[in-house]
This record gives sequence, structure tokens and C-alpha cells, in this order.
Amino acid sequence: MDGATRFPPNDLLKAHRNRRCWTQEQLAEALGTSSKNVGRWERGVTSPSPYYCQRLCEVFGVSPWELGLLQQDPVLPPTAGS
Repeated sequence: MDGATRFPPNDLLKAHRNRRCWTQEQLAEALGTSSKNVGRWERGVTSPSPYYCQRLCEVFGVSPWELGLLQQDPVLPPTAGS
């Protein structure tokens, strides 16, 4: 991968998959993609597209931050009385 962009390994995604005792192939089937793509996302070779980010959140029932798909917490607006 000469000069190609690499992303950090996504250990959170892998941990959520393992918690369900799913193989990469089983997760890929639930998402409608290939196990090769899931492996690339977990290793940080590529990052999932916005469509697959949304699908991953739906499948696991968690936020993009909980899956390591976004690096920062969202900025929350101030609450009343703050």
C-alpha cells in the first residue's frame, strides 16, 4: 500500500462483532457486503462508507462513537440554566 491512506484498526467494531459471537462473514451477511470488507474495516485498511456506518449502527444498536466510526464526541448544545 504505497502512499495509501490507512485508518487506525477498529478494535471497537471487532469487539462488538465478537460480543455477538459472529464471524466476519456473518456480520457481512447482515450488512449486505463481503467479509473481505469487514476485515478491511477492522484492520484499518479502509473505512466503511456512510451507508455501511449507518448499517453497522443499526445492526449493533449503538452510536457511531461506540463503534469507533467517529473519533470525537459530538458537541452538545448547552442545557438550560447552564
